[in-house]
Formats: sequence, structure tokens, C-alpha cells
Amino acid sequence: MLEVGFARADITTWEPGTCALGWGQETNFIEGIGTRLYVRAMVVRGPAGTLAYACADLCFVSTAVWNAVIERLAAMPSRGLGPHDVVLTATHTHSGPGGFSHHVTYNGSSLGFCPTVFETIVRGFVEAILGADDARRPATLRVGEAHVPYDEPVAFNRSIEAYNRNRDVGRVDGARTELGTRRLSVTLRADDTEGRTLGILNWFGVHGTSVHADARILHGDNKGLAALRFEAQARRDRAFAPGFVAIFAQEAAGDVSPNGHVDEERGVLRGTSEDDLESAAQNAVIQVRYARQAFEAARGEAALEGPIGGHVRRIDFADAAVSPEHADGFVGQRTRKAVLGLGATAGTAEGPGPARPVESILRAFTRARAEFGRMLGREVDPKLPFLEVGRGVEGQFLGLVPTRAGFPLVAPRVPTVAFVEAADRAGEMGSLPWVPEVLPLQIARIGSLVLVALPCEPTTVAGERIRRTVAEALAFAGVSRIVIAPYANGYAGYVTTREEYEAQHYEGASTLFGPWTLAAYQTALADLATAGLREGLAKVEGPELALASQETLVRQRIAGREGVSARSRGVAPGFHPGPVWLTMGLRSASRATPQTPGLSAPGPGPAQALDPGSMNCASRSSSNRPSQDRRATLPTERAALASTA
Repeated sequence: MLEVGFARADITTWEPGTCALGWGQETNFIEGIGTRLYVRAMVVRGPAGTLAYACADLCFVSTAVWNAVIERLAAMPSRGLGPHDVVLTATHTHSGPGGFSHHVTYNGSSLGFCPTVFETIVRGFVEAILGADDARRPATLRVGEAHVPYDEPVAFNRSIEAYNRNRDVGRVDGARTELGTRRLSVTLRADDTEGRTLGILNWFGVHGTSVHADARILHGDNKGLAALRFEAQARRDRAFAPGFVAIFAQEAAGDVSPNGHVDEERGVLRGTSEDDLESAAQNAVIQVRYARQAFEAARGEAALEGPIGGHVRRIDFADAAVSPEHADGFVGQRTRKAVLGLGATAGTAEGPGPARPVESILRAFTRARAEFGRMLGREVDPKLPFLEVGRGVEGQFLGLVPTRAGFPLVAPRVPTVAFVEAADRAGEMGSLPWVPEVLPLQIARIGSLVLVALPCEPTTVAGERIRRTVAEALAFAGVSRIVIAPYANGYAGYVTTREEYEAQHYEGASTLFGPWTLAAYQTALADLATAGLREGLAKVEGPELALASQETLVRQRIAGREGVSARSRGVAPGFHPGPVWLTMGLRSASRATPQTPGLSAPGPGPAQALDPGSMNCASRSSSNRPSQDRRATLPTERAALASTA
């Protein structure tokens, strides 16, 4: 019989004066706590192997976090938890902390690496996994499914024009974007020998963007609330074991939004309510409803048995091979170094970017570029380059001028660019690309259930094609169900289909490694699937991760923030200085945290200062307190749950 355990660990932390990670808006300062953030974990052990699955209330898992967690678990060899046995994922909330990557693109919201945020997250993953391992007891695992009706306002395709370009879907009317989503809720349940449920793991694809950037709070968003709601219900039901944990994880959600209503006043798509927090709660109610239906459906399913474990391999997506089988018959195609497209600057309807007003012009240029290539009879990448993030400071800006030459044009008004310019001038940017290009790719199994852990966010159709590729590779392996687990073990943007890529909407422009990115994933996953499982402590194949030392990151942070501080004095009107007081010359922040009605102050948490220049992320600045608007009456976690009962 299998042994299964669940646990969770609190990772509620942020660095005062920094912005949340996800929306990319430099006014999105974190000013308080809407809900606490957790890592939730499940560990399964049996005669045929071991698997640990952990999901955090974060935007994604960085390669640096994955690497640190794997190293710390490897330092406990008696546990036998190696890189192949551990899957780290995230809910993709856009209201979590930043600063836990080694790559500057994903540390922009925090103006550099935050050692205490990083340490809190790493410790949280390790604590949750070890807690789940210690909580193991004999149990059976079963999986059930439930169809989520299209009239449930839970998920909408935010890029329907790109979706409709796919050859393997039926055309969807722009007024019915919910029809362009995968409406399948999958629940794994674990029941002990007394019939009590130890925990559940649910997968359903929808962005963690119910809470918009103007909320300015830490928040688990719809999936965080769904987990809290299910756990609260379980505490009142004797059919659930004490310590029950509910994990609400992501599926392929790259183009799937919880927002389907136009908010004219705010200029964004919003959820079912004019209040984002209420929208998040209502979305959570729907997710819980169908997670429960899938939970009940699992009763009639056979218990999972067979191989347990995984196989992870590092792939260099800056130059990955592409099989003709996945490239429409084209031979010799490869991916390329990471480039962010100009279309990404337009953002999405739920989170518009600065170029949103001229989006139609950008798309016209994209079409002209593709048509020009066809006239020449050769393949032309339709992406209009914005930044060569794979080349860092040595790259080009707008495909025309060196990136360094673009700094003076943008730095006076954009703190993130001012940070990079100053750090580069001090010689602290180094040679790392601005996004990770070597990424861990993983396939894990619990009997007939297969998890495909991806360091990206695939769109709905990209997810379906990956699912089919893996199913074909495992056709004779007794696999009955394949789940996509995105935002896992690392992160480097989106993965769209080639048809969607040609449209160069936000998702296509954020598919960093070129038009054959999906084909490269399919090629690598087909090979990984046929290679079989690996023992937990076996060496990971592939090129090494590109990571920096913590000392390098701290020096970069010091130099960059000093530059932001200098530029904030006497510069052009309209420049937002951002967290100027956080410049590394300030050695500490006051731990006295003035309270604002309705805002939860951070608890002490596990975060501690690691170096003289770092700030305690569990403290809070009074310099960015909320104005007297709706943020002054934020519901507590308990009230948020009660409002949706």
C-alpha cells in the first residue's frame, strides 16, 4: 500500500517598498496582506518509488529556488528525495512577492534580488515537503474529473483571435470567449485506511489575476482562496482527517483569464464583481464546486498503483533541437536566444501595457513582416523585437540599437531600467542572460497518472498538443490521464502554438525562444517520456543552470538601487522614485509597523536578514501606506471566506 502525507508552510513575506510580481506595473507596491501565502505539499511513497509535489502561492518557481530546494533536500540523503522525485509549482498569483530569481527580468518588480524573500520561499518549500513526508500514513490515491459548464463565469480566453488561428480548434465567437478554454477539473484524493481524506490536489487552468495591480496587497488570488475554502469546509467534516490540506494547482492557463467583464472606469477586464477581492472569492467558489464534483467522482475510480517518481532533464532552450514531426515537416529547425517581442508592451485586456493604444499598428506591422517573408519564399520570424533578453546588456533594443544605448532614453522615467543602467555602469550586471535559458523539464508519474512539469505558461492549445505528444510517447505504458503542471521548477515566459505565435499578441510576443518553442518542448518531452523514470538521487542530465552567487546579486542590488536613488532627485516630472529609501545604504528599516484599518501587518514569519544590506522582509514600511480608498477596508482572510459561504 502507498503511504501519503500532506502539509503546508507559511511563506507570507515581502520586502517593504517593493512591487508585487506579475503585473509588471511600477505602482503596484505591496502595502499589506489580503491573505497569507502558503506552500502546500504532498509526498507519496510506495514500493515502486517516491514523489513529492509542492505548490506555492507565488507567480512562478524560479530556477534559483528549484536549485536551492533540491540542494537542501539532497543534503538529507536519508530522505531519498532527489531532483527527479520533486516537483515544485506555483499558483501564478500576480499578488505575491518578487526578488527570488537570479535573472533581472523577473527581479524588476523588486529592484533586485531580495535574499530574505528567497530564503523564506526556499525554507517554505523544504518545510512543507518534509512535513508532508513526516505526516505519511497508509492511503489510497484515486483521480476523478468534472466538466465545468461554460455558463460558469470562471475562465475566459483572453486572446481569442490568436486561439482561432489554430488548425485543430473550431472557431470561437469573440463574444463567447469561455468556449476557448479547457473546462476540465481534475482532482486527486488521498484516503487513509479509516476512509478519511488526508488531502486533495486539484488541477484547473485559469490565471491568478482576479486581483488587479491597484489592490496593492499580498493575496493568494482565486486559487489561494479556493484552497483556504476547501480546507475550512474540511475542518467541519469528520470525513476529513485532521491536518487536511487542499492544493489548487494550475493547468495550461497561458491565455486563460478569470476576467470576462469590461470595467470602463478602470479600463480593464475584471471578474464577476466590481470589487476584485469579491471576484476572486466568487471564482474560488466555482473552482471548489467542481473540484468537489471531481473529488466525489474519484470514489468510483480504481486506486492508483504502479511506477512512482519522475525524470528531470535540463534543456538549453536558446538552441534546442526540433523534430520535423513537431515542426510541420520542416527539417533542421531550432530555437533561438530569448527575445521579448514589442507586442508584449501592449499587455492584455485584463492588464493593459503602455503600447495598448497602438496595438493595432503593432499587429499590422507583424502581418506585413510575415507577408514579406512569404513573398521572399522563406521563413521570417514575425516578432518585432523589443529586447534581446537572452543577451543581457550585450543585446539590442528594438532590434536596432545596443541595449546600453537605450538606457538613457528610458531610465529617467522607469525605475527598473534605471536600476539596470546603474548596476551595469558599476560593472555588476555580469554576463547572465536576463531570463533563464537552460531550464528543467520534468515528467513525473503516480501509477497511471502523469504530470508534465513545465517551466513556462503554455496556452490552452499548446497544452493540448503537449498532452497528445506525451500520450503518444507513453502509449504502451499504462497511462490513463496526463496533467500539465506549468510554472514548475523554473520560468521563462509563455509557450504558444506556431499559429498563435504568428499573431504576436501578448502571449506570442512573450514566447521568448522563437516560433519553434512549442515544437522544441514537444521534441524534448517525447524523448524524456520514452527515457523512463530515474532514481531520486541520480544525476540530472543536460547543461548547467545559469545562476549567480548571492554575493554578486547583492552587489548588483546595491549598485542598482543607488542609481535609482540618484535619479529620483531632480529628474523629470512624472518619474516615480519607487522604493528610494530602500537604497542599500540604509542598513535597517524600522520594525515599528503602523497599522492601517483593514490591513494585516506581516507576522514574524521565518524570514531573517541574511546580510548587512538586506532588509527584513517581515517588516513593513510606513512610507507607502494606502490612501483612503477601497484598500482601507480590505476583508480579512476569514471575512473573505465567510462572504462566499
